[in-house]
Amino acid sequence: MAAFFQNLSRFGKARAVSFPSQSGELQHLSYAELQKNCDEFKAQLPATRCLIAIVCHNDLPTLVAYLACLQALHPVLLLDQQ
Repeated sequence: MAAFFQNLSRFGKARAVSFPSQSGELQHLSYAELQKNCDEFKAQLPATRCLIAIVCHNDLPTLVAYLACLQALHPVLLLDQQ
């Protein structure tokens, strides 16, 4: 059985996450769109498995980075932004 974070696009157009835009409007991202963002981030990761530190914020880029690292099988260290 695949882990929850693998192949998010299998859920298609279902809403994955909602977040405020810079203008304050609520925006939504489907699982397919979230997977696309993860794929783009994964392309920037090292090919060799290594520890990845992520400075966490309560935002979409942090979520994408975290999921992409998990999908690429990199161990992840989540750091407080302070």
